[in-house]
Amino acid sequence: MAGTPSPTTIPLASSSSSYGIAKQKRLERSCILCHQRKIRCDKKSPCGNCGRADILCYYPKPEQNVRRPHKTTIADVSARLARLERTISALSNDSPIQQDNPLPDLIASDEFVQADGAASGGSPSWENLIQGDSSSQYFNEAMLSHIMEEEQEIQSLIGIYSGKIDRAGKAHTEEIEPLLSSFHKPHTGELLYEPSRRCAIQLWQTFVNNVDPLFKILHIPTTQGMVYSAINNPSQVGADTNALLSSIYFAGISSLSNEYVMNILGKEKTMALNDFKRGLEQSLAMSNFLDTPTFASLQAITIYIGCLRSHNKGRALWALNGLVIRSAQSIGLHRDGKNFDLSPFRCEMRRRLWWHIMANDARVAEDHGLMISSFDATIDVALPLNVDDSQLDPSMKELPVVEQRWTEMTFPLIIFEAINALHGLHQRTTHSINYPPSEAIHNVTCNSLKEHFEKNYLPYCDQNIPVQRATFLIGQILSRKFELKTRQQWPKISASTSTAATPFSSSQRASQTTEEILVSACEILEISLKYSTEDMLEGFQWIFHMYPQYDVMMYVLWHLCIMPEGPLVEKAWQLVNACFEIEAMHQVGWKWAVLRRLREKAANIRASVGGPETVNGVMTGHSYGGEIIGSDSTYNDIIGTEFPLCMNWTPHQFAEADWSTLMENFDM
Repeated sequence: MAGTPSPTTIPLASSSSSYGIAKQKRLERSCILCHQRKIRCDKKSPCGNCGRADILCYYPKPEQNVRRPHKTTIADVSARLARLERTISALSNDSPIQQDNPLPDLIASDEFVQADGAASGGSPSWENLIQGDSSSQYFNEAMLSHIMEEEQEIQSLIGIYSGKIDRAGKAHTEEIEPLLSSFHKPHTGELLYEPSRRCAIQLWQTFVNNVDPLFKILHIPTTQGMVYSAINNPSQVGADTNALLSSIYFAGISSLSNEYVMNILGKEKTMALNDFKRGLEQSLAMSNFLDTPTFASLQAITIYIGCLRSHNKGRALWALNGLVIRSAQSIGLHRDGKNFDLSPFRCEMRRRLWWHIMANDARVAEDHGLMISSFDATIDVALPLNVDDSQLDPSMKELPVVEQRWTEMTFPLIIFEAINALHGLHQRTTHSINYPPSEAIHNVTCNSLKEHFEKNYLPYCDQNIPVQRATFLIGQILSRKFELKTRQQWPKISASTSTAATPFSSSQRASQTTEEILVSACEILEISLKYSTEDMLEGFQWIFHMYPQYDVMMYVLWHLCIMPEGPLVEKAWQLVNACFEIEAMHQVGWKWAVLRRLREKAANIRASVGGPETVNGVMTGHSYGGEIIGSDSTYNDIIGTEFPLCMNWTPHQFAEADWSTLMENFDM
């Protein structure tokens, strides 16, 4: 172009004398273009070939001097020896090295396979695989692994439950179509189901009242305008917006009883759920969600997964949430918006969505005995602010100042902070190679979380208001559960990273099964029962049933198997039986089957030492809340009579159990 200097005039290889050496080295080689074209280069600047073609001529950079390797010092050798000593000590404590078969095959013909920590190069000894006819069940939850080691019958029970119940359907829950069964664009002439304007408005208000206070993903002031606009002009709605509307309707229906749904829509709850599920999945397919996910479509599927737990707790839900995590990462949601100079409002909405995705993943993994974290080093998303929707606006230049009070974000923030604290503690312990983690780290983390809740959240909850009462209870549960699980896993962490790790003595094992730990577990169960028994929380009970304390119940029952007598035994039985009575209406998953067997065994052990008689494993004459706890036959009806009832555990066997890893994976 006229007036533009020719690129050949740029002296890349010649300048001041300070680059004389670099120039000399470059001229010893051909320019980049001549080298690529494999033609002779005159090594000028620019060369003749590039000058004739009127293109930029440039030469390779000068070769860098080879750096000398770091000289090994005595300190380096000592550090390596220390690491080797810790590795050998940890391997010898976990399990003996098998000379004949150092690498056992996990996918074996046996029904139950346990990974050998020593043979597999340090994999956890609580990593297990139950192999079935056509599939398998993997879990790495420490408590379940201990049970599997003792009882072959429990292994068969899991296989029977997975093979029959999951395919036959689940009792006491709505029959929802398989996940992604409608993930396709509508066929020719097929229309998405759209409720009438009156019904749509009622479902939106139901979502705002029953779902949004606990799933604070949306900014209601801005979303409300979009919702009413879509209701008034459904033909002008895009696929992403349709997906979000379907998830809102699905969530609203999930929070209502069948009678309420019949009054609003004139159809059964199950039919309505499936209608909106199909609408959501077809809208996601139309928006090309897998290739081009958007913020609105991710909001839609996150709300959907969070509410789907009340109807489906299968592994497919956990797999689907993994897909959501990958989709969120593909649009950079795992990185804080400040890294990209996004507006304060947009940063805050991204944080809300990302942490809800993480909360969904943590809880679904717990349902299946999995200790798999979705965090990695690249994630730096800050926690959302403890502010109301009214304090946020898309045009704001700065985020509001956080005040010491209850807000609409307090309930989810308590969950997010517990998950974040657990992740932080895990990072500090698993990556502490040279410096074994001290117990002070554990104590400081637990106390800090508890004090943070008690200082910044719980005092500002007005317990006369249902949602604030629910916030207060969830804060009490999570602070206790965090301490309970980390207390149990800490001794093993310290031993595995110590240079002088040795097996736990009998006194050390006994210290992990104290009355203090049982008190903490009973407190968690007692608080969780309030969610189901208090009338003022009736509007939120639908969601609390999605999060049963199965792991805490499992610990209490196992404790009762080892210590059938004690000052807290009576209360522990009352709480366990009360939880069973409530959860019997929502029994889903193979963990429930394991719990039933544990309760039967604990009752038999108590009877053998002179405790009260039992009926089908249920302690009779014990009550919680004034009601006598009886027995039910639902479980036996589901499982059938082909499975033996007895589990040949004895108190002597339990006395030798390693209790240091019972609660390794009690996720929030």
